[in-house]
Amino acid sequence: MSQHPQRAMWPYVMVAIVVSIALAVVVWGILAMPQRHAALAQVGGERVIGNMRSLVLSELRFLERELQREAAFVGGIDSLDILELEPRWSSLLDSEPAIRRIRLADEQGGDLSLALGENGMHWSRVLVQNGDHILWHLPTGLSSGHDSLWTRATGGMNDVRTSSWYSRTLEEQREVPVWVLAAPSETDSTGVLFLATVVPSMSGRRGFRLICFEVVSADLLRSLPRSDVQNSYTGLAMTADEVQLLPVRSDEDRDAEALSEGLRRWRSLGYTNTPEFFRVNDRPMMIYIRRTTLNGTHLYLGVLMDITLLKHWTAGEQGLLWSGLVLLIVLIVLLVLIFRNDRASIRQIKKQSQRQRAQERRLAKALGERDVLDREVHHRVKNNLQVVSSLLNIQAQRIEDGPTKQEFLRSKQRIDIMAVVHQRLYGLSDLRRVELSTFFGGLAKNVADMHGPRSRTVSHEIQTHDLDCDPDTAIELGIILCELMANCYEHAFPLVTGGHIDVEVQHLGTDLYRLTVKDNGTGLAKDALERSGRLGFDVVSSLADKLDGTFKHHSNGGTTFDVLFRMQPGPG
Repeated sequence: MSQHPQRAMWPYVMVAIVVSIALAVVVWGILAMPQRHAALAQVGGERVIGNMRSLVLSELRFLERELQREAAFVGGIDSLDILELEPRWSSLLDSEPAIRRIRLADEQGGDLSLALGENGMHWSRVLVQNGDHILWHLPTGLSSGHDSLWTRATGGMNDVRTSSWYSRTLEEQREVPVWVLAAPSETDSTGVLFLATVVPSMSGRRGFRLICFEVVSADLLRSLPRSDVQNSYTGLAMTADEVQLLPVRSDEDRDAEALSEGLRRWRSLGYTNTPEFFRVNDRPMMIYIRRTTLNGTHLYLGVLMDITLLKHWTAGEQGLLWSGLVLLIVLIVLLVLIFRNDRASIRQIKKQSQRQRAQERRLAKALGERDVLDREVHHRVKNNLQVVSSLLNIQAQRIEDGPTKQEFLRSKQRIDIMAVVHQRLYGLSDLRRVELSTFFGGLAKNVADMHGPRSRTVSHEIQTHDLDCDPDTAIELGIILCELMANCYEHAFPLVTGGHIDVEVQHLGTDLYRLTVKDNGTGLAKDALERSGRLGFDVVSSLADKLDGTFKHHSNGGTTFDVLFRMQPGPG
């Protein structure tokens, strides 16, 4: 009888708890409103910076495509004749205000350029004569057909090969566009970027050439948002040296003061990538600057925001907090209804748990049956391969000694290797994930037995770093290992003086791995790829391709075989 009053008190207890929680939430919401403003400001700043970065990337990608098209054109014609270059380059300078100069340089320091100045197009070129770099000009407005009008400039000329963009492009070692910030000594204005790439040679031309755009950042970034209609923020774009790439809005002294204070705080915090909040003239402000890297060039994109307007945006949130109290009361009613159905829910959960356990048992049984089936498959494959090996051996015995018999014996050996791989697989305790240390160790022993007595004086060591793999990958790796170790036994140690073979599997990151087989033998002969061992290398290369990898080898005090391959890492 005493339980009924206790049950009747439950709704009241729940209401009291909910009301207390609601009051706590309301008070917390009021106290946390400044943090809410800061969070909204940060989200807004991230959106502005994200939009700026997207626009910057769009502009850069467009110019990169234009540069690659010009590089392909120059590589195709393989000429420095301005007759062919002038129509394209002048059109590009007219259509793209951000590009003020196009340059084409070679490996000797020769340079041909077309610049757009206040008076029009202007050609210039640097010729290398007796080791000296001589600058020649063509009068403004003239191009092809006026070779006699070229005039030699007085004074020395800097070698284009000393330019930052020249060396930076060659360091890339790929035919991809490279962005380089112009040094103060390389330009007469600030905010100039170089975009350069290697010109592909399509006619077998010796040497190399580089093509470069000189880009004015202010024109390049003209589409970036500098502010909104309410002037609540100012967009910022700077180089790594804090050179402004965008004209900063400074309509009022207070904006310049806020920007100066924001940049001062940003520097004092070690150029932080997090937003910094401060007050200037009783105005709450936020400066948020993030570093971004675009093709090797570091830029700072940011925003200076006046968060006063955010207070108006959050004025309705306090009313929503009080409305939440009503919703919590409604939730009380729902909880009471849920409490009545609690027992039924518990019974349903128990039934579902029982069904889940039954499914787990069936799944475990199915996995066990699959494991048995996999072992049987590998066992039968091994038996079939042994039959094929026996047939090849019988056929080889009927052939007189010579190249044909040797090919039969080598084919038999490869069949034996595949049989050993499958035999080792079905002998493992777990076929879902194959431990490479156990698997490789067994295979190495089998290969050594196949090459006795020569292998008795050759030791081997296997290091797999506790890696494992799936059965399909294990088969490919096993055959590769056996082929490479067999090659070491057959060719690396012609004298019975002993030797050593190292086998190592390394995880290089994500899904990339490397299998290395190294011996300290006599090294790979120069004509090894033309002899009978060529087929073994072809087998290894084919299996590496199947694993989305590559196969390489080199000799230096022995022979090293490297197989790069990809596989999904294990759950561990």
